Amino acid sequence: MPIEFLEKYKATFLHILRQSMCVKSSVKKTLWHYSPGTYVPKIFESGLLKPSNAGASTERPVLWFSENQVWEPTAGKLLVNKYGQAVRSMGFTEQVERSGCVRYGIDSNDIRLLGWKAAAGQAGMSRDVRRELEKKGKSLGANPMHWWGTLFSIEIDELCFEYWNGVAWI
Repeated sequence: MPIEFLEKYKATFLHILRQSMCVKSSVKKTLWHYSPGTYVPKIFESGLLKPSNAGASTERPVLWFSENQVWEPTAGKLLVNKYGQAVRSMGFTEQVERSGCVRYGIDSNDIRLLGWKAAAGQAGMSRDVRRELEKKGKSLGANPMHWWGTLFSIEIDELCFEYWNGVAWI
């Protein structure tokens, strides 16, 4: 995460970290919503992680989480060319360098969570779209069976929070 970014949002991070209760345990599994660090102020101001349909106007918005404990490859934001066309997704290192990386954790037993296929179905995603997303995710190194979603907004006070400091999640 760029030093300037850390300094600019240091107070916000410290406030969230003080309230965060990420429990590392072999019994409890945490699912993660990965996000660019530059989104933290907006999320913190709203107090919510909100579902999104990522421009798929015919689908209900979903808030996605991953079982991946390091990084969810599909969480990389898109790079666009000068014409506004998507070129590719950023990988972890590039996203850290450009905008920082944070993650919000939720207990895998939370009753609001649905597995990938159930969440996609509840969103109204067609089978063809679901299969295309699975194919794309796998090409990036993701495992669709590790994807979970909810149709509900979740208060950040219910989540734990970590940011990548360049070496580890803290």
